[in-house]
Amino acid sequence: LSGAVGGFADGAGAVRETRIQANSGATDAAILQAAPVPAEGTLRVHARMGGREAREAARETEALPPDGPEAEAEARVEVLDELPGRRSVEGIPEPELVDLPAETWRSRMANGRWQVNAGHRDYRAIAEQPRLKLRYLALLFAKEIVLRNHQDPRLERPLEQVVEVACYADQRITARSGRAARGDSAGK
Repeated sequence: LSGAVGGFADGAGAVRETRIQANSGATDAAILQAAPVPAEGTLRVHARMGGREAREAARETEALPPDGPEAEAEARVEVLDELPGRRSVEGIPEPELVDLPAETWRSRMANGRWQVNAGHRDYRAIAEQPRLKLRYLALLFAKEIVLRNHQDPRLERPLEQVVEVACYADQRITARSGRAARGDSAGK
């Protein structure tokens, strides 16, 4: 397979990278980059398949036209600043960090905002560790999604326990790997 991504007409974007690897089993791809400002345009693609040997063999069986199989396509594209009609409840919101160390809740939905208790001991334990912090926030957000979708207050405590167990495991694994890196075997 070979070909060309003609790119965007009318300034809607540009071709950033094209990967075409025939017979490698890899998926052929073109990576396109949208324009930095709203714009409209047309994406044009031209592709053909087969090398000279393949075309010659196929011509003998009349399976291909004289020049080999080719295809062209084009699509209208529009680059937008934001999707129209998108509601604030779609997507993953940025958490509002609330510092309430005396309270036991880890996260909650309040007035349409996702709040995370930055004063909770579990949050404080991972606040400076980006990987653990991301995992923690993902667990909390998953908990909020389940609670919102099922509307069953009985699920709140078991879901909090799942988050608690995951936090404990993450902290133990992190502590153990830290001791191993220092050569401390006393913590096993």
